[in-house]
Amino acid sequence: MVTAPDSRSGLTTRQMRAVVLIVAVALIGGFIALRSDRGAVVGDTDPSVDTMSGAELEVIEDVDAPVRERATRAYVIGDTVFATVEEGLGAADAALEAGRIYQPQGDNALEFYLGALAVAPDNEAAAEGLAAVGTLVRDAFWRSLVSHELTEAESLLPLLEEAGNDGGQIEEFASTLERLQRADDFVAAARDDIDSGRLVQPRGGSALARLERARELNAEHPELEAEFDRLESALVDQALGSARERRFQAAFGVLDRALEVRPNSRRLLGARADVLAFRDAQIGQRAESARAAMLDGDFQLVERLLDEIRRLGADRELLESLREENRDATIYGRFEPGEIFRDRLSGGREGPIMVVVPHGSFLMGSASDEAGHTREEEPQHRVYFRRGFALAQGEVSVAEFEKFVTATGFQTDADVRGDSFIYNVRNGRIIRRSGVTWRDGYTGREAQPNDPVLHVSFNDAAAYARWLASVSGEPYRLPSEAEFEYALRAGGTMVYPWGEESPEFAIENLTGSRDRSDYQRRQWNRAFRDYDDGYWGPAPVDSLVPNAFGIHHLAGNVEEWVEDCWHDSYVRAPIDGTAWVNRGCPRRVVRGGWWGGAPETARSAARKSYPTEQRGSSIGFRVARDLY
Repeated sequence: MVTAPDSRSGLTTRQMRAVVLIVAVALIGGFIALRSDRGAVVGDTDPSVDTMSGAELEVIEDVDAPVRERATRAYVIGDTVFATVEEGLGAADAALEAGRIYQPQGDNALEFYLGALAVAPDNEAAAEGLAAVGTLVRDAFWRSLVSHELTEAESLLPLLEEAGNDGGQIEEFASTLERLQRADDFVAAARDDIDSGRLVQPRGGSALARLERARELNAEHPELEAEFDRLESALVDQALGSARERRFQAAFGVLDRALEVRPNSRRLLGARADVLAFRDAQIGQRAESARAAMLDGDFQLVERLLDEIRRLGADRELLESLREENRDATIYGRFEPGEIFRDRLSGGREGPIMVVVPHGSFLMGSASDEAGHTREEEPQHRVYFRRGFALAQGEVSVAEFEKFVTATGFQTDADVRGDSFIYNVRNGRIIRRSGVTWRDGYTGREAQPNDPVLHVSFNDAAAYARWLASVSGEPYRLPSEAEFEYALRAGGTMVYPWGEESPEFAIENLTGSRDRSDYQRRQWNRAFRDYDDGYWGPAPVDSLVPNAFGIHHLAGNVEEWVEDCWHDSYVRAPIDGTAWVNRGCPRRVVRGGWWGGAPETARSAARKSYPTEQRGSSIGFRVARDLY
């Protein structure tokens, strides 16, 4: 935007008269370049040359006369001879009144006032008149800028400097004019770029870049919007052409770059929507072909189609879904059922020991006549695992959790809230105690590195799984409830993973009738008959005997968080083994028995729920991993 400086200042009577008169007269349009010749000063010695807007000044008298006498000397402006300065001032005032401010040459107020001042530099009337002329020239200069008549403004700039009434702003005026001229140049260059097809590339030398620069210099340039409209039309044509050639990335690149500059353009937004719809149709056709190839077992064709879908720019969710379907079809990928492996983590470390669980199906839940059955365990329903998955051989240990905390600085809910629940060895009760964190064991004292990590909430467990996925590059997560029960049963269908009654040998860390605490030799009120596993409290994660799938402590030791939200029945539960999750659920499922739980909590179908921030001496977790 061009803004004229404030010209409200005190004017003399002569200036006021001149301004009032000139407002009544229409300014003569068009400017004639003023000559730069200097008039000759003629005296008894060699003449010298002085400049007054191109008019010749010839002083008839002796140039050596005192200054105070010069007002009486005759001088010439163009073809006019003035006998005195007063006569010249009269002509200047008349020209000002008639609107001849700076033209025609040799007969305008600017030249007449300058001539009078050249002969009589101290003449106040001439100075006042010249000031009035300068104000008018300055106003004309700014009107030219506002109306974008830059050639006219450029011709007025030297006259404004000559009139000398610029308020010390001549450099600002010149800078403003130069800025607007540069904007003109950018618009002209952008016009050529559009005609030549240089629309958005190269990034700094394209039509779009030049129009951006022009807008920065002069947002009110009269041709700016028209050129932007021309550019948009060209961009839309180019983008649709790229889309027809299946070069969708190029099409979106062109449109997105333009939308950076004109984010609300309906034309650009509409073109982008058209390109997107066309691309999605192409992707959809190839996705269906890929699924058909999966059913035919033609996995090489599937990979080629997936590569085409990726090159077309499919969104990540669809591409990952298709890849998952393909990997599901191959069941185990590069693994074998029952295989034990450890992933490499960043920094050369190793992840937890994982066991590949074979695919299959099982009957989840319990029958109503099963001892210990609850309504939350029904209806029984068959769950199908079309692909294998891996489950950690043991619970996450204190040492493994410490790696996570050290690497990330993560604070658990117990750290933040300042407490957790522990086992009070004096009275055998579970109590809340301040200052207890994941570093502590079930009694609140420091835990051993190979103990299962306790005092962790669901939020803490989920954060660990996300970290493990990020540092391994593999899809680690918490297991689903169905995966946990499937792995716990390990092909069995009875009440407990090992049968219907107490275990015959130390297979799990459970409450046994022959267990004794280290303090006061306490016994369990409700326990497995004639059973003693050797532990009062949690056992190390790799202790005792693994089950038929090669996994430790699924039925005992500590309860474990799983991914599922809590639902009070299995009505509408997934049958594909995935976690049943609702957005923002406040409670999650906990599976498996624990070192102090009643026998019915160790049943294969037993389940319970806790708030996501729950933590204590009975709860830990393990991780699962997809094999694709």
